Amino acid sequence: MKNIGYDSRRDIRSKPNVIKMDDIGEKIVKKKVLKREGSIILISTKEVVTIPPTMTIKGAIDTMNKYRFRRLPIVEPGRNRLIGIVTSKDIINFLGGGEKVKIIAIKHKGNFLSSINEPITEIMENAIYVPETSSISEGIEKMSKSKVDYLIVVNNEDEKIIRGIISERDFIELLYDKITGKRVKDFMTKNVITASINDTLKDVVLLMGKKFRRIPIVDDEDNLVGVVTTRTIINLIASNRVFSKLVDNKFEEVLNINVKEFMRKDIVTVNENDDLGKAAKLMIENKTGGLFIVKNGKIEGIITEHDLFNAIRRDLT
Repeated sequence: MKNIGYDSRRDIRSKPNVIKMDDIGEKIVKKKVLKREGSIILISTKEVVTIPPTMTIKGAIDTMNKYRFRRLPIVEPGRNRLIGIVTSKDIINFLGGGEKVKIIAIKHKGNFLSSINEPITEIMENAIYVPETSSISEGIEKMSKSKVDYLIVVNNEDEKIIRGIISERDFIELLYDKITGKRVKDFMTKNVITASINDTLKDVVLLMGKKFRRIPIVDDEDNLVGVVTTRTIINLIASNRVFSKLVDNKFEEVLNINVKEFMRKDIVTVNENDDLGKAAKLMIENKTGGLFIVKNGKIEGIITEHDLFNAIRRDLT
């Protein structure tokens, strides 16, 4: 096999850890439980995949792809003490969607292979967390005020030993009945940012850098033909397909890949008059974070997990 500049043996001591939680029963939350101290653990994911600070950026991308997670807590080896987090947004930022691209462009002078083997600490961020004594209501407010789509649950503020992780989807799976009776059209975004089927990875990454996690792809007649998500790009890098494009190991060779080569064509749609609870079920069943509203092939809107989370939050306050 051709040497692609990434040697998994370099990460022998940088393997992801899986923290297994005790089974705390079914995710059943009644109104009286929402504000109960410690109820946050009821909706925490039972297994948390973590990575050490010594893992490379490529190793983190591979781990995200393997476990199908958009976020990975970074911990002190042997202690599982939270020290930071890397998300798919950080990867997009690194690939040209933000300031972290300077690692490639300046530090490594455009050499993609050497830059992607930098330690993950180069692009990690401070993690947003709550102690395990928190209530579900406190968790919802913390996530909303922090403007993130996840929370790490730790044992306490001082030790910060990971106990679980929660995403917007966890809240939606548990509380989508709260938004049944509302309509998609009242919560969807109507002016949807799109990319052309003739665009490249660079074009899509630049759009995602404006805080979009998914970009619909349209043809020359503005018909919806595909979608690119942060996960699509994670898969592209992890699958090593990008490395077959490299001749001089230059970043521009990666950025010039056409979206037709990696966009997803399986698009889940919903009607603007559909019930919001139905939209939530569709997202859960299809394991997708967004649904498109399409009429005669043209995009009329999009509704995302974040929209549903905000609808739930408003209903609870």
